Amino acid sequence: MPNQPRTPKQNMRIPTDRWKAFANSAAKMATDRTKIVNQFIAWYNREPGAELPHRPPASPTSGDTGQSG
Repeated sequence: MPNQPRTPKQNMRIPTDRWKAFANSAAKMATDRTKIVNQFIAWYNREPGAELPHRPPASPTSGDTGQSG
């Protein structure tokens, strides 16, 4: 079949405001949510060569201080 996706669509429950913010963050990194989620899952599953996705810089309103802990 033409235009058939290579992978099946999966469903997840995510609050709308978080999903929209995620789209904005992905766009700042010139990527999309699907690529980031796939990269994170590969890293989480410890797949060979998988790396944690990069995040955009923290904004003053994000509540992220850039420090882990």
